[in-house]
Amino acid sequence: MSVEVSTTAGTLVSTSTSEGISATVTSSSSSVSVTSPAVNSVSVSEKGPKGDTGATGAAGATGDTGPAGSSYGISCVDGDNSDEEKIRLTGSDSSTDDVVLEAGTGLSIARVSDKITFTNTVSDTNTQLSTEAVQDIAGPLVATGGTKTNIAVTYDDASGNMDFVVASDLNTTGNAGTATALATARAINGVNFDGTAPITVTAAGSTLSDTATVAKGGTGLTTVGTNEILTGNGTSALTSEANLTFGINRLHIGADAEITPQIRLQNDENTVNIGVAGSADNVITGSVDGDFVINSTGNHNVLFGQGDAVAIKIDTNGDSNFNRKFTVTGDTDGTHEGDVVYFGGTTSMTTGALYHYKSDGTWQLARADAVATCDGLLAIALGAASDTNGMLLRGMVTVDHDTGAVGDVLFVSDSAGDITATAPSGNNDIVRVVGYCLHASNGQIWFNPDGTFVEVTA
Repeated sequence: MSVEVSTTAGTLVSTSTSEGISATVTSSSSSVSVTSPAVNSVSVSEKGPKGDTGATGAAGATGDTGPAGSSYGISCVDGDNSDEEKIRLTGSDSSTDDVVLEAGTGLSIARVSDKITFTNTVSDTNTQLSTEAVQDIAGPLVATGGTKTNIAVTYDDASGNMDFVVASDLNTTGNAGTATALATARAINGVNFDGTAPITVTAAGSTLSDTATVAKGGTGLTTVGTNEILTGNGTSALTSEANLTFGINRLHIGADAEITPQIRLQNDENTVNIGVAGSADNVITGSVDGDFVINSTGNHNVLFGQGDAVAIKIDTNGDSNFNRKFTVTGDTDGTHEGDVVYFGGTTSMTTGALYHYKSDGTWQLARADAVATCDGLLAIALGAASDTNGMLLRGMVTVDHDTGAVGDVLFVSDSAGDITATAPSGNNDIVRVVGYCLHASNGQIWFNPDGTFVEVTA
């Protein structure tokens, strides 16, 4: 707004504006009055030259208080673009003035009512190195950096392998060198460098050949036989036992060479040797080369059992006591439990039939009506050949025919090879008890021929 000032001859100054505002200044007053409409400023567009300083005038009277100035409200409004929001100043005269907020790179901006929010739009940065990046850094670093004595290190970028090669001169540096090389190999072999490829250690030109003693964690051996068991005696070299091997689920004691293999069981009261006698070192006095010997020393008995019961007992004084158990045999001809002999050279025999031992050393079918066929040694054939299948002298047996009712006394029959519950009664028949019937139809008997017989005279 411009103000034009005109003076008159007196001290009165009159101004006028294009809006019709007038102002009056008098020399008797230091106040300036502004009539309606009210404004909040008076501007002078041009100043005149500075005049001489006059005498100080008297203090003017206090003027009236002017009207209140304009007030402003603050609010948030939408920006002109998606990355902008505004803070707006609104005057009491409805004039506005805006402060523009703009979201820069990596930020977004949003407004809810009078709240403006900036949000980070950049996700977290991945700072983890890839496997290949780790390999490319660590591989060359290990291969070329640091001090390596008698070990050459190479890195294969294509496979990710680290190869540690022990120098060949370690082969001749003795136990300490071997132990060092083995320790290095054990520490490195099987360790994955990148999670997939193992690190390997080999000797340059050849394998480690020196031996490590037991005291240094080795065996003291350069070779070990196949399946041979190792034994030791303190800190010296172990022994690879050629005569003690284990393979194919079998513990093998002995060899083709002449030895005396033994299994020895020992406690504070008794010692038991189970072994095979040898010509150089018999297991017990009286055994000969090749005998299988079970020997117990001490003041206890030797017991052989079956089914948790004692079958054979050898007392401490050397006496033998047999406690044999016999059970009724099955219904198959020739099944048996008892005393069996293998001699006579007789073939084409009937299994389960009764035979008599002849004076010529062969077997013949027994008959009660012929004294020469039933007066001596009797036996039941257990197969077609006496020497192969055996002849039962006493015990449980199943014969090839029915013999009578359960509990009947049995005799030699007039029918060749048969046993009957009916005592022979013909002239010159032999009445001889041979056992007792155990089953009415299956041929099961207890066979125990009596040594005496009676000849019938009719």
